[in-house]
Amino acid sequence: MSNSAAPHSILSIDQITKVYYDELTQLARKNRRMSNSHLKKRTTLLFNKNLSTVNISGMFSQKVFVGGAPPGISDTEILNAFGKYGNFTIEKKKANEKSSFFYVIYESNQCVKGLLTTCVINSVGEFYTRIGTHIVQVIPWEINNSHYVPATNMTLLDNKKVVFIGGLHGKMTAKFIAEVFSYFGPIVMVTIDVDKYKYPIGSGRVAFSDSQGYFTAIMQEFIDIETPDFRKTVQVTPQLEDSLCYICKSEVGPFFCKDFTCYQYYCTLCWKLKHSGPGYVHHQPLIRDSKHKPKLGPILSKFSNLSLK
Repeated sequence: MSNSAAPHSILSIDQITKVYYDELTQLARKNRRMSNSHLKKRTTLLFNKNLSTVNISGMFSQKVFVGGAPPGISDTEILNAFGKYGNFTIEKKKANEKSSFFYVIYESNQCVKGLLTTCVINSVGEFYTRIGTHIVQVIPWEINNSHYVPATNMTLLDNKKVVFIGGLHGKMTAKFIAEVFSYFGPIVMVTIDVDKYKYPIGSGRVAFSDSQGYFTAIMQEFIDIETPDFRKTVQVTPQLEDSLCYICKSEVGPFFCKDFTCYQYYCTLCWKLKHSGPGYVHHQPLIRDSKHKPKLGPILSKFSNLSLK
């Protein structure tokens, strides 16, 4: 019997890098899921006022949110209620899932205005209409509300002072978000991410004029926002960009360490090198999430107002 041991396969540097990359990517995604359910104490900001009312003379997204509908409402009922204002499509969560909300996507801004002019408006500027015998709320989006620059701002935009915000409520305008985050420091600009119909997708960016405001906001991680209309928890993270590795300066750095002792981008191997030592093993990687798109499913059906005849 031979005493020679079976030969061990030796991984190449590329194979080792791939193993480390997959490991760090999974860790970053796990951390994102855990942070979304984190229950640590956080800042609560109260706003005892209703948000700005809609200006019907403005420009609107073709897409309109409809909430409070009876679960299992039929497409025919939706057609009868909204088809009179123009051709439209319906976007629902899932074809086989009963939900109390959906989106109506018209062909033009004028169709949305036609709908709004026939809605009942309550004392705080909310729009309501009927689907058969059911009263539903209609939430349009003014395109100008996706972007805001304070009139007093005289500071140029610095990408290193921009935070990414997630979990936005559908009624939050860029101006309102600027008011919220001015609690941490002066604001340069606020933008809200939108889909191809220019309708908000629940995320955005806030640019601060100084580093103190930026880091104060980053340290919050989560902010509870309360208004008479809603309560919402907004997540705050660094705005990640394409960057070279801080150490080797030759490889792309997809992993960002937000611990303030690092606060840099690293390639896979340099992350392992830097964070294997004492005092660094608890640092958690962040990766950029490129899924800036609506969370709802595909458009399910298309109607024409001609079928009402």
